[in-house]
Amino acid sequence: MRVEFLIGTNNLVDRTGILIDVGASYILLRALESDVVTYADIYSIKFITISNLPYNICLLYTSDAAD
Repeated sequence: MRVEFLIGTNNLVDRTGILIDVGASYILLRALESDVVTYADIYSIKFITISNLPYNICLLYTSDAAD
């Protein structure tokens, strides 16, 4: 899943990973490229994109779109 966060008043930052836990005020995402877990504040989340495609197919579409 891809999660976009609003930092400050107009700065969007995104993180992509596998959702591994949800709490009352946070989510935990495990990065796809490494085994790093990111703790994210749920109140700063602006958008979430969920894909039904496997990760390697998503990369194929992303790299094709950039060409």
